[in-house]
Amino acid sequence: MFQHPDAGIVQPVLKGLIDSYLKKHAEVHQSRRTSDDFLTQQTDQLRSRLAQTDQELRKARNKAGVISLDDTKKAYTEQIAKIRQDLFAAEADLAERRAALQEVQRLSPAVAERQTRRRKCGRIRWTNTSVSVPASTCCGEGSRNS
Repeated sequence: MFQHPDAGIVQPVLKGLIDSYLKKHAEVHQSRRTSDDFLTQQTDQLRSRLAQTDQELRKARNKAGVISLDDTKKAYTEQIAKIRQDLFAAEADLAERRAALQEVQRLSPAVAERQTRRRKCGRIRWTNTSVSVPASTCCGEGSRNS
């Protein structure tokens, strides 16, 4: 702390101290204002770039037909589940038909024998509702319609 008995000396020293303080205060706050202005400007520029990027992303999603990643994922999951269900039903139907065919073959050995001969022959002519096999070309038997 500064003390002096002569007020003529204290007044100029105090004025100089106050002026120095005000000058330093202005410098510190001016640089802070400049810094704040710079940061504000940078923040505004980054917000603008972010908004532009977000808009470009929305356009790309719309162009690709993607409304929402979660919605698209859900739709694909549902589609896969439906395909699996249809596949399961088709496999069950196939198994049912195979079982029915085996039962028919078991009950009718003559039908099974004719089918075996037809498979071996390879020269089967298809008509509207039946298969006709010429006697001279298939298994040495006469013409047969099934």
